[in-house]
Amino acid sequence: MLMVFSMENRDPHFPNIPMQKDMGCEDVPPNKYILIAPKGLPDPIYKKVHDAFKKASEQPEFKKLMETLYLPYEYKGRKDLEKDIPAQFTWYKGFLEKMGVTKK
Repeated sequence: MLMVFSMENRDPHFPNIPMQKDMGCEDVPPNKYILIAPKGLPDPIYKKVHDAFKKASEQPEFKKLMETLYLPYEYKGRKDLEKDIPAQFTWYKGFLEKMGVTKK
């Protein structure tokens, strides 16, 4: 492995592998897998889905699977994602502009 990227902190599984930012490159935001529901989803349905996924993600089997796959896991609810997603769009827009990528 030459470098680790898309991580906010050094990967504990690879503590001696440099991160992209250690090599002088601007790092990209972490990759995320997100469950998104349609806008206007009724709160009782949102709560049921949210609670089921949160409970599943807290199970020892799930945590072990994530560790086995070297996938860092962080649970975020609706409020956090409502801030994170627009911030990532803003970051990528600025990054692509800096790299000279334009719309055609």
